[in-house]
Amino acid sequence: MKTTKLYKAFIGLLVVCLPTSYLVAQESSSSLSVGADVVSAATWRGARLAGASVQPSISFETGGFSIGAWGSTDLEYGLGDFGYTELDFTVGYSLGGVSLALTDYSWTGLSTGFDYFGTYADNHIVELGVGVELGEYVEKLPISLSLNTMLYGANKTASNTQAYSSYFEAGYGYTLGETDLSIALGAALEQDGANMYSGKDGFNVVNISVGAAKTIKLTTDYSVGLFGTITYNPTSEGIFFATGVNF
Repeated sequence: MKTTKLYKAFIGLLVVCLPTSYLVAQESSSSLSVGADVVSAATWRGARLAGASVQPSISFETGGFSIGAWGSTDLEYGLGDFGYTELDFTVGYSLGGVSLALTDYSWTGLSTGFDYFGTYADNHIVELGVGVELGEYVEKLPISLSLNTMLYGANKTASNTQAYSSYFEAGYGYTLGETDLSIALGAALEQDGANMYSGKDGFNVVNISVGAAKTIKLTTDYSVGLFGTITYNPTSEGIFFATGVNF
């Protein structure tokens, strides 16, 4: 559930979220990439999920199709009753500025701890996302729009029916010198105590964030990314600052 630069919504990995990746192999129409972030806090769509964490990823893309895995484990995971871990798989397709993706989420707290191979509907959430990069169609308009709806799994209402919680986000990206700046505004639509994003029913703004990212070249063939994001959730009145390094 990723957060620093504005990429094509949900293509590659969710979390919107890895500012750079280390290219392992690339041909004219396909690529395999592996990356890892070390972050001061794990954040996602206006929420702080955990403290300092390691977030590895791997993805393969060919001909507009992509498949990938992304994970996050905080440094307290496995110490008594503390810690947070997550494992997500995504398949997607992009054409021009439009992208479509299906993501399977599983993380601590959906049931009892992290039970990936437990009852599927209690330990996973399946989400469909669609994104549009307006800059692909309108020159000098670096605005991205995305809509994501949870279709199946542990996203339930108070009456134990499927909640179909939805999240909409609009983002704007701008490059200043060698630094990539981003602004995002996100809102959630929830019902009957689903409480996935806001803790409130109806339509609520849950994410106002400002981020910056910069790539630092260490050698001719290798570089690392530095990034930081300030996030404010006006519904929960939470505010936090997260930084990280991408390898």
